[in-house]
Amino acid sequence: MIRDRGRIKWTAMMLPEHVKLLREWTKEDEWEKRSEPDGQMLEQMDQIVQRARMTGEVVTVRYYEDHRYERITGRIDSFDIVSKCLRMKDECNRIYCIPIAAIDRIELDG
Repeated sequence: MIRDRGRIKWTAMMLPEHVKLLREWTKEDEWEKRSEPDGQMLEQMDQIVQRARMTGEVVTVRYYEDHRYERITGRIDSFDIVSKCLRMKDECNRIYCIPIAAIDRIELDG
């Protein structure tokens, strides 16, 4: 059986600029597609945010950043209207400011 090194054997004959572009191109394949929440989901998320702010319940927020989804679990600290972000504190008391437009889902933990 012939052991072929695949793409590795050809990179030595390529220009460094081409190798860089190929690496960026393969990295783009790992990007996740962003989904937009519908009106009903936005209404439900608003109710969860209001309830969590009143009762201090722990929530998990899923948001889109740098071409992938991230999750933060913690308590909602405040809602900043000027910067349009949701401020949260995690269990280590670190404060995160999540842009409202990036939020995909909010769920109550419990």
